[in-house]
Amino acid sequence: MLTYPSRTSDVLIIGAGPVGLAAALTLRRRGVNVRIVDAAPRGASTSRAAVIHARTLEVLSTIHMATPIVEEGIVVPDFTVRDGTQTLAHLDFRGLQTPYPFTLMLSQARIEEMLAAALAAWGCEVEREVEFDSFAELESTRRAMQLVFRESARHERSFFAADRRPRS
Repeated sequence: MLTYPSRTSDVLIIGAGPVGLAAALTLRRRGVNVRIVDAAPRGASTSRAAVIHARTLEVLSTIHMATPIVEEGIVVPDFTVRDGTQTLAHLDFRGLQTPYPFTLMLSQARIEEMLAAALAAWGCEVEREVEFDSFAELESTRRAMQLVFRESARHERSFFAADRRPRS
């Protein structure tokens, strides 16, 4: 259990990109108290990725996010790579044994927005401008850790995580 001055969390997730948001949503849907922090002042406004593969959609379906994401994206059942008039590669996804036999084009920024909104609906907001700085095991107990965060690059706050399981 991680204890902070204002709340208690079972899991700390550092980074509110698609993976961190999906992990937080997965845990919240299972009743786990989650704290998710990100150093950025807001979610992505540009995209570092635009294609979602079938397996990712299968995983997103477990948290009921595949359908809304597919509804917003562009289904691409096959893909051709060309150099001028020469075909370098042709990929046909229609034969994949999956409920999602295609790739999907949708901005990473939009996916993050959708995941963050779903997470908020489950009672968990991303804490922005909170940068994880460091952690250290407290030697006196070996059952606690000190976590250090920098908030809004103005000040530093330390929190203690206690009740760690002892090492075997």
